[in-house]
Amino acid sequence: MLDLTLYSTARKLQTAYSTALRAKGFSLTFTQYLVLRELWDVRSLSEKELGQRLNLDSGTLTPVLKTLINLGYITKERSKKDERVVIASLTEEGTTLQEKVGILDIGLPEEKAGKLEELLLELNRVLSK
Repeated sequence: MLDLTLYSTARKLQTAYSTALRAKGFSLTFTQYLVLRELWDVRSLSEKELGQRLNLDSGTLTPVLKTLINLGYITKERSKKDERVVIASLTEEGTTLQEKVGILDIGLPEEKAGKLEELLLELNRVLSK
């Protein structure tokens, strides 16, 4: 029943994060939040890299990026080294948003969250082979 448990938990996790974001006054979707989380770590990434990191295809990622651009959180521009590559970068407002969002409490103690993350990373490695 691992498959059903993981599916159900993933759905509930998305809802918990969306609820935590709304409680802080942000109307971001879970996917928009994940894109911002990636960019908060590295400031800018190519669309391809972003899609790979989040396991999102361009059909899903493109509208998310467009919304984040319209909200003023990111910009997109072609790479100067290779015009085929499109780079998504945080704006100043997008960077400031990280501080405003802060840590989202979804009700799981930090100690358990760390253990769970280790197990999920291991599962991810196994499934990626």
